[in-house]
Amino acid sequence: MPRVPEEDRCRIGELSKKGYCQRQIRELVSRPLHTVNRTVQAYRYEGRIRDAPRGHTAVGLALAPAHTTPSVQAHLQQTGNKQLAWVPKTADLSIIENHWDRVKVALNRTPMPSATEDELWAAVLAEWQRLASDTSLVKALYESLLSGMSAVAEVNGDMMH
Repeated sequence: MPRVPEEDRCRIGELSKKGYCQRQIRELVSRPLHTVNRTVQAYRYEGRIRDAPRGHTAVGLALAPAHTTPSVQAHLQQTGNKQLAWVPKTADLSIIENHWDRVKVALNRTPMPSATEDELWAAVLAEWQRLASDTSLVKALYESLLSGMSAVAEVNGDMMH
């Protein structure tokens, strides 16, 4: 793919800063949408007006345990994908979300291909109660709130930091 001339890259950046959507910018600079997108992404994520690197993707994964496992992190590193920093937000502080995630993980380990709706709910309730009775887990969830709240406070709750 040919490089986008610096003049066009700067114009794309300026139009983006003025609030034009990428489709409008495409029409104004007579460039393909993927070229406009690459240039805007490079500016947004890396603060530069030049073509974004080709062949690798910047990935923004949530901080859910499924995304932060060593195997996922290793895969991202092996494939050359860059992980974007995830801005801490109040939704990350939900103890219930963390608890539900652990219930899902536990239930996924138990094969139940022919379970009825009632059997599934019974398994969900049993796992919920098992986890709720694990005082070390409950304590760890509450202790994680302090660091989570500190991270959210650091960015003043700004979800677009």
